[in-house]
Amino acid sequence: MIHDPALRQPVASAPPDATPAPAAPAPGSPYVDGGLRTAFSALRRSRGLLALWVLVTFGLAMAAILQLTPRYRATALVMLDMRELNLGDVRGPLSGSLASLDSTIVRSQVEMLASEELARQVVADLDLTQAPAFRPRQSRRAAVLAWAAGLVRQAEDALRIPPDWRPVGAAPPDQPLTRAERTAFAVETYRRSLSVFNDGRSFAISVSVQSTDPVLAARIANRHVALYVEEQRRAKREALVAAGTWLTGEVEDQAARLREAEHALQDYRERNNLFAPRGISMVGQELSEVNNQLAIARADLAQKEARLRSIQLARLQSGASEAELAVTGSDTIARLRDQEATARRRSIEAGSRLGDRHPEVVAARAEVREVQAKIAEEVQTILRGQASEAAIGRIRVQELQRSVAELEQRLAETERAETGARDLERVASATRTLYENLLVRQKQFAAQEGIQRADARMVSPAGVPLRPTFPDVPLFLAVAFLGSCGSGIGIALLRDRLRSRITSLEEASEVANTPGLGAMPRMPLRSPMHRRVVEKPKSAAAEAIRTLRSALALQQRGLEGRGHGARTLGLTSALPGEGKTTISVALARSMATSGLNVLLIDADLRKPKVARLIWGRPPVEPGLAAAIEDDLPLDAVLLTDHATPLRVVHANDRPPAAPPQDLLASPVMQRLLAEARRSFDYVIIDTPPAGLVTDAAVVGGQVEGMLLIARWDRTPVAALRAAARALATAQVRVFGVALNDADPDRLPEYGGGATYAIGSRKRYFEA
Repeated sequence: MIHDPALRQPVASAPPDATPAPAAPAPGSPYVDGGLRTAFSALRRSRGLLALWVLVTFGLAMAAILQLTPRYRATALVMLDMRELNLGDVRGPLSGSLASLDSTIVRSQVEMLASEELARQVVADLDLTQAPAFRPRQSRRAAVLAWAAGLVRQAEDALRIPPDWRPVGAAPPDQPLTRAERTAFAVETYRRSLSVFNDGRSFAISVSVQSTDPVLAARIANRHVALYVEEQRRAKREALVAAGTWLTGEVEDQAARLREAEHALQDYRERNNLFAPRGISMVGQELSEVNNQLAIARADLAQKEARLRSIQLARLQSGASEAELAVTGSDTIARLRDQEATARRRSIEAGSRLGDRHPEVVAARAEVREVQAKIAEEVQTILRGQASEAAIGRIRVQELQRSVAELEQRLAETERAETGARDLERVASATRTLYENLLVRQKQFAAQEGIQRADARMVSPAGVPLRPTFPDVPLFLAVAFLGSCGSGIGIALLRDRLRSRITSLEEASEVANTPGLGAMPRMPLRSPMHRRVVEKPKSAAAEAIRTLRSALALQQRGLEGRGHGARTLGLTSALPGEGKTTISVALARSMATSGLNVLLIDADLRKPKVARLIWGRPPVEPGLAAAIEDDLPLDAVLLTDHATPLRVVHANDRPPAAPPQDLLASPVMQRLLAEARRSFDYVIIDTPPAGLVTDAAVVGGQVEGMLLIARWDRTPVAALRAAARALATAQVRVFGVALNDADPDRLPEYGGGATYAIGSRKRYFEA
């Protein structure tokens, strides 16, 4: 007997209830490589829908673009130049215009160019209310109603229906628009076609007008700029006239104010006696002179008093001789001193010659005493004169001091008066300065009035455009194509994102949290998989089953069969119709043809299908339900596959009397499985869907593990997740998940993997 080495290799001991960790997604899968690969796969899967969407939407967009009415744009360039041709610096309210340009001024001029008033002037000047592009169009609804009303009136006239019989509620004919309404509509339409732009870095402003008529567009743009420049010139001229009028009135007013200020200053000075050269008051001059006199008088008094004190002191201390010395400056004293010296000399000469008693000596000595008496009398006279002069000087000083005090008081009063005079003088000076400045400005305005120019000029008039600016067909087509592609890609990605069915083995592995063991290719109805593994063992289907066998062997490595017997495996799915029975039969037949002694048990007591797949009809021999309910031995219910050595226990004998899960959990079922382990190398059990009933969980507790089957692009993600969760809750070991009915041509679109190579390498397998 030939045995499969993958199923008969030595295994290591492991706990029987240990659950292997889920296998990580294979490197290169979209879950590892990231979102770009997933996105490209989604686009590849939806390439037909994407191509159809792009074709339809781009075609519609192109048709709409080609139906658009072409529009032409004419552009004129305006340059702002607000530098004044001033002959002098005019400030404040006298400035004719702005002195410098900044962003605020440029924006203001842009707003003026785009203003409604200027647009109204252009409409009126060019009579745009008569241009077709600026006339109001009748709406389609109104046109249809008017056409229907006309038909009704024609029918009434043709039938000669009397006016009284005609419908009262008939709609009156449309009233024509008034001139004001037509103008308002033309202005609004014109402003929508007008574009004024400044780049914020220069003083150039572009004025663009869009119209279906290129000649009219250029004409409107040039006229718009011309009216703007003319309006600038007119506004400047009016400003100059207004400023000149204001300036003339100000000059006259300031002249009158200057006269009043000068008269007030003159009257004030006269009332307060404030006339003096070079701004010095008369009281101040008089005070200065009196102060000088007082200083001289004080010095003279001090001299006289000092001399008087010296004479008096000399007289008191040393007698007449010292007093005489103090007044030696007197001519009379000097003469008397000479006489005294002459008399004293004669007395001495006569005494030495004649003796002291001689009359000549006595007469000479008497003469000396007489002269000395005169000197003493003269000294006394001088002393009295000095005292008198000192008294007079003292009186003069006192008088001068009184005069100074009076003058200082008068000076204080004068200074208070001068304060008022200075205030009046400042007023007069300020008025005079303003008056003189106004006179200068008046002459400057008179000179500038004839040389003023507008603050803007047209540097580039608008030419007639040769090509339409709207629509930009290449750009619009490119945008339409990109939009079609972008929206198509978005729809494709959204469609793939909203997809809720299993489409790849990696996705099934991730959802079920268990390894992905293989993908079974889609088979034609005339050659199902369970027949092809026997009839064409070298086909892709047979190879896929063998790959699944190898993957199961790897998952079961390390596990010992319960009771040290055969390997046991249960197959289940999330929902009915996913091909678990087909894979069960195909897997069992593949193992049986490889030389293994295999038993296939149909444990789906609710909807058994194994017998129909193998024999085409239900057999009459007893099956699993009879074996459990009648407690039959395993040999009593064993059947043999007609195409392979596979032994089968079917479930088509009779409906179970008890609930299927109770039968599957019964001791008889456990006995039957124990007999199967002892008698066979491998036992495969087909169970009901785990997402609907608990039969699979009951069987899963009696086998080594379960294999989950999901149908490609049919099994909902939520259903597979619920089935895996139900098995995990029952603590059932799940070896892995396998895909069934996978389209070999489309399977690579949903991700990578070794099993996907089947579709791209068909030449290696039988057809």
